[in-house]
Amino acid sequence: MGRIFPFGFESHLSFYLAVYVLTLVMHVFLMSYVLAGSLWLAWATLFPGGGLIPRAKQPVAAILRDWMPFALSGAITAGVAPLLFVQILYRHQFYTANLILGWRWMVVIPVLVTAFYLLYIVKSRTVSHWSLPARLGLSVSIASCFLFVAFCWTANHLLGLNPTTWPEAYRSGNTVRSSVALMLRLVMWVAGTFPALSILASWQLRGAETCAVPSTTARGESDRTTLIRLEHRRLGTVSIAGLTLAFACATGYWTTL
Repeated sequence: MGRIFPFGFESHLSFYLAVYVLTLVMHVFLMSYVLAGSLWLAWATLFPGGGLIPRAKQPVAAILRDWMPFALSGAITAGVAPLLFVQILYRHQFYTANLILGWRWMVVIPVLVTAFYLLYIVKSRTVSHWSLPARLGLSVSIASCFLFVAFCWTANHLLGLNPTTWPEAYRSGNTVRSSVALMLRLVMWVAGTFPALSILASWQLRGAETCAVPSTTARGESDRTTLIRLEHRRLGTVSIAGLTLAFACATGYWTTL
């Protein structure tokens, strides 16, 4: 599998690889919305800002709370096809890495289920009446669930790349051979989710008149329009920062291969 895709493979293998990549892209867009969205909500809760409207109640945060349960359902559904193809294409590496990860891999599904129900809790109106520590704990718990799943997939991939480390990893239980490579690849993917989130959330902001935006501000409708423009600008800034960080980490990760 060291050849440049899609050249040099047999026809059936090229087909599997092409379908795998296409379905993976669909999954990544929805996964990015959920992972980056959970981090956005945690940040907005921890740093509410000094404006009249706290960041947790501003348009993007309101949209994320409404749509993230659906997006997680879509991400899981869209992930079925690439999961099937990765088991066909890399079955030896994939299943061996699963066994070495042990309990970490076994709890991925329970963690996702927990995050799914927590997303419905954070979406409810009663949460806005909770104390700041309680709301922050809820947001951080959701983000931590998705980060744990991201860690498991990253560790699985790195284990699959290094068959020579499998006996020692199985014996010692130490699944991370290089903490630097793990962090670079994990941060690369996490940072890369923010541009995708920015695109999807910006599209949703186009219909902001139907979103849960506070109806009264200091200067009425003009403030509402200004707030939405600021959110667009913030998403653009986050997108550029995410691309920059992802590229930097990808460069560093490439040197570890």
